[in-house]
Amino acid sequence: MQSSRWQAIANVPTGSFEDHVRLMKQGKELTSSSVLSLSKELLLAKKREDHRKSAEKMSSHGCSIITGSNSLLWKRLEDDSVDLFFTDPPYGKSSVPCFSELAKLAAAKLKPGSLCLTYTGQMFLPQVIDAMVEHLDYWWIFAIQFGGKHTAIHPRAIQNKWRSILAFAKPPVKPSPEWLSDMLEGGGRNKQRDDWEQEESEAEYLIKKLTKPNDLVVDPFCGTGTFCVAAKTVGRRWCGTEIEAVKAKMARARLVD
Repeated sequence: MQSSRWQAIANVPTGSFEDHVRLMKQGKELTSSSVLSLSKELLLAKKREDHRKSAEKMSSHGCSIITGSNSLLWKRLEDDSVDLFFTDPPYGKSSVPCFSELAKLAAAKLKPGSLCLTYTGQMFLPQVIDAMVEHLDYWWIFAIQFGGKHTAIHPRAIQNKWRSILAFAKPPVKPSPEWLSDMLEGGGRNKQRDDWEQEESEAEYLIKKLTKPNDLVVDPFCGTGTFCVAAKTVGRRWCGTEIEAVKAKMARARLVD
């Protein structure tokens, strides 16, 4: 383990190391741990750049990933045709209207009795629920327990150790096709492509439990495609929209592997 740490530190470019030393002299202690953290940040940055370069070769179309606003799904999807919405919209007070639009879309496109699952933070949870129940019925809330370090929520001085996944149903409200747990051990964010990239294992579990083989899973905020990849892994069809062209290409790159 020590050998691995020192090899990682030794691989920090001289320029980056000298910049780090200058920053530490401004009031922080220079330690091997701080340089190791720098090494990890540089390695992650390189991986992300590699993913972006690889994605540049991808087409701007195909793999059931649509580049553009999720409003395009109104024409792309037939009413009452989707078996599961599974998505991760932006968080924050200004993003609450996104959840209302998501619920409105899901209410039109879901098959009766099917679910819309959405990740969300806890800060504006009541507002998100209020926005969603304008169009769908509340079904349940799942908790994803973080591994490793907590996330600091400074406005509340909270050491956050879990994230919520809200589930809403298009009436009639039905039980799950099979028993499932509402507390999941989180795999942590992958983050190899994007700061907001989620872990595939969480989505795989819920998609597999809540749908059947060849069912259609839709992600209107698909980012780099994690939930679409999870759907593919467990043998479901998928469709996603992503407004950022580079991220949409990255999603396609993952789905053709």
